[in-house]
Formats: sequence, C-alpha cells, structure tokens
Amino acid sequence: KATVSVLNWRGSPLHPPMRSEEHKTQDAWALWLADRQAAATYGEGEQEWGRRIAPVGRCCSLEGFFMLYSRVLRPSKLGPQMSYYLFRGCGGNKPTWEAYPDGGHWGITFAPAFDRGQLDRVWEQLAFALLGEAFDTAHVVGGCVSVKKGTCALSVWIDSERVKFGVGKALRGVLNLGEDVCMEYKTHSQSIKDATGQGGEAYVLRSPPLDPTPQKDENIDHAVRYTKRLAGAEKLGYDESLLANWTAQQEEMKARCVLEDTEAWAAEEGLKGLARIGGLDISFAKDSAEDAAATLVVIEYPSMKVLHETTRMVKLTQPYIPGFLAFREVPLLAELVENVRRGSPGVAPQLLMLDGNGALHPRGFGAACQLGVVADLPCLGVAKTFLKADGIAMQTVKDKVKAGDLPHAGASFPLVGASGRTWGGALRTTAQSVNPVFVSAGHRVSLKTSLEVVQRTCKYRVPEAIRQADYLSREFLRKQGLL
Repeated sequence: KATVSVLNWRGSPLHPPMRSEEHKTQDAWALWLADRQAAATYGEGEQEWGRRIAPVGRCCSLEGFFMLYSRVLRPSKLGPQMSYYLFRGCGGNKPTWEAYPDGGHWGITFAPAFDRGQLDRVWEQLAFALLGEAFDTAHVVGGCVSVKKGTCALSVWIDSERVKFGVGKALRGVLNLGEDVCMEYKTHSQSIKDATGQGGEAYVLRSPPLDPTPQKDENIDHAVRYTKRLAGAEKLGYDESLLANWTAQQEEMKARCVLEDTEAWAAEEGLKGLARIGGLDISFAKDSAEDAAATLVVIEYPSMKVLHETTRMVKLTQPYIPGFLAFREVPLLAELVENVRRGSPGVAPQLLMLDGNGALHPRGFGAACQLGVVADLPCLGVAKTFLKADGIAMQTVKDKVKAGDLPHAGASFPLVGASGRTWGGALRTTAQSVNPVFVSAGHRVSLKTSLEVVQRTCKYRVPEAIRQADYLSREFLRKQGLL
C-alpha cells in the first residue's frame, strides 16, 4: 500500500487499464487526497486549497477502483486533517465548492467514541453507492471521508439544490442510518462565504433504511450485486407501481409531442412575431421538500421588459424520482399558465421556457416536453445539467468545453447520442459564462429555434425569462420569511 509520504504530492496518479470483461461504471471517477495538516486555517481560497489536494488516480470500472483502492491507505489510517474525495470525472474538476456553486453537501459527523475501524466500512459503502449510481442522479458529483482531531466525517456533494432531499434520504439508506441520526446540509455558496464546510442546517430525514448492508468483501461479484441492489427504485421510498404508471403516462404523452416548429414566428428573421415569452421556476422554502413558491414571468421580446408576474405558494406532494421530475412540478406550473391565459389573455405567453430538460432526457421526454403537451404551447428546456441519455454523459461535454469547442458567446455544439440522434445542444450564452447551458426542444418548437431563442434572450448565463422567474420566486419566499 502506498503511504501518504510516498505519494508526497509529486507521485504520478494511478490510471488502471480498462479490460473488456470489466464491469464499467457509468462515468469515470477520480480519487483525490487532501492534506490540511499544514494549513493554518480553514479560510483558504480556491487557489491555496488547490495546492493541498492531489489526484491519487482514476478508474472507469469496479475492477479499476479496487486496483486503485488496494494501493492506498484506508481512511482509518490517515492522519488528522486528511481526506479522500471520490468524484465523478477524470480529475478535471477538483473537489472545490467553487466548482459546484449551485449545489451543496450532506454531511455526517461521527462522535468521538465512534470506532475508527468502522470508518473503512462506511466509506466503502458510500464509494460503492457512488460507483453503482445508487443515488440515481447525475447531480451527485462525489463523496468525501475526512479524518479530524478526535472524530471523522462523511459527505456527499451535489451540484443542484433541486435534488437535495432526495439525495439526503438516499444517503440515509446507503449507510443504513437509524431514524434518530442527524445529518447536516450546507450550500456551497454559504461554505464559500463562511470559509468552512461545517455548520450546516441540521435535519433528521424520515425514510426507511436499505436492506442490511453487505459485510466487507473486496471481490468483484459481491460489489456488482451490491451496487445493483442499491440502485433499486424501492430504496428511495416510492412504490414501483407508481414508477410503472408514470412511465406509461410519459409514453402516451410522448406520442403527442411535436419537436418541430409549428408557429409562423419561428421562420421569421429575428423571430419577428414573437412578442411574449414565459419563464417558469420553482423555489423551495427553507427546510422543506414540499413547500415552495412557483413563479411564471412573462417578458416582452425583444425588449426583455417584464409584462406579467405570478407567484404563489404550492405544495409538492409527489415524490422526487430522477427522470420523472415533471410529475412533481408540471401540474403546478401548467396551472399558472392556464390562469394567465384565462385572466390576462393580453399578456399570455406565446412560448414557454422551463428550467429543466426537454428531449434531452433518458426516455426523450423531459419536463419541458410534458409542460408543452399539457399546456398545448410551444415550450423549450434550458438546464445546467442532464441525466445520461443515449450514451451522452456530462463528462464528455465537459471535455469538449475544455478542448475549446465553445470559444465565444453564441457558440454551440450538438449533443448526439449513440443512436445518431441529436437530443439537444450545449450553448455558450455570454462571453463571461464559460460553462454552457443545455438546450433542448420541448414541444412545438425545433432545437434550432430553441437555441436561437435562448441565445437572443440571455443577458447572463440563463435566459432572462427563467432568470427573472428564479429571482422572483426566491424574493417571494424571502419576504415571507421562508428563505
């Protein structure tokens, strides 16, 4: 086993070769080692932190992970103020708060009396869950085990607040935690402000734990069985019959979905004839997975002036299931659209924009598609991330961006799946926004027109209609003392 002193920050990262018979993971994963022993305080900037963390190696399969893991010290043998990070990707994105500003992390701190010998086992449970996609969402970007003076901690990082509670409940199941166990959640924006990841909001999440966890066993067959078992739908607290029902409904609505332009303005230069664009978003109240503010903003095109705004409190009673977000949010958003069409037809939107995906979806029918079909309006999706679809993965897109495929504002490239179908596009909207947004057609609008509309309506990274909806929904909650 390589010790920390052997790595000494200058050792070459390990990259186990991939063999055809291995059990490939959905994405590549990188293992990092961090050392805070020499740090005077936790209040470091990203640049200073970057000098205290180094890649140990990467893997693309379960076998590759075991080969890598067998060559490093177990967490229980690490010195104080040292940590392992297992993160999605090949090491391009360091595990820093700044790399995932829209997300946060769930943390569990073990009491001083916790048996350090058990630390290896719970870390392996978390690592297997990450590799096996047990959280069932690409919004989970990695996990961490930290050894501190007198105690130790585990954390799971996400890049979107939207999956916060679903991931928290799944983490409880992965670690088979009791109902009295308290977990903390902290946004990365707050961590940056506080210069520490500690001191988050405390939660006790009520959800049944997983089946009994496996005993420590470093053999491949066991790992495969474990990761498959973790990925079961029932582990996230919902009934498989619900999943089957929603899948059938998706297929029925998908048959009515039109991914081509149906409006005359789409064929006009400069989108002449398009005057009103609706943006929709939902923001959750503090400490709640159900209470939220839903907002519809209608802006005038091309001036971007706000013509209409409606915000109301809603209760999201349906469970969050990755790939089925529409069934949780779309009925509430569609009601806002219908209300303005009936009550204020003069400002009713001609086109809807949703903070979410349309055709860029594992089954080709995301929330923007469903909203468009239900409301019977042209609709497109704009998102900052997406679930893997037809072989298109986030890491592939990130690699293309780093290679310079989006050199300027307005640059884009198609997201083409293994089937040869184009599901969406990655678009750089402004010169200042290096990271792209992911645009996809929803209903009654083509991908080409969707990309043009988004580019023409962006003052910042995201289109103005969606940006205003996000801002106003949060402001509504803030005024109510709910944020």
